[in-house]
Amino acid sequence: MVGQATATALFEVFDEFKELGLHAADIRGQSSGTAAALAPFILEDMKGKTKEKLLYLMGDKNRDTISRILNAGGIELEPLQVYKTRGSPAFRDNLSEALQSLSTGKASS
Repeated sequence: MVGQATATALFEVFDEFKELGLHAADIRGQSSGTAAALAPFILEDMKGKTKEKLLYLMGDKNRDTISRILNAGGIELEPLQVYKTRGSPAFRDNLSEALQSLSTGKASS
């Protein structure tokens, strides 16, 4: 169960590897919208199932919302950081260009 961005990426990966016999996995939860809504969705889905560790793919800026709710519901997570938020090396130039185009009234491409 994943958020929208992760679901989109996973569907793309599975599409790329169809010729290798990798078929779409059970990807759900992307319509929940927030971690606070996704966690109860997972708890409900896990009712009556074996309580094994779930792989928790996360970024470096995630909050403890999902882990806190799932742990309270008796579900243990195996966290794995898979992405990191970082600044753009071109930010200063892009900002300068955008401000310049605003002052001249010309939109940049």
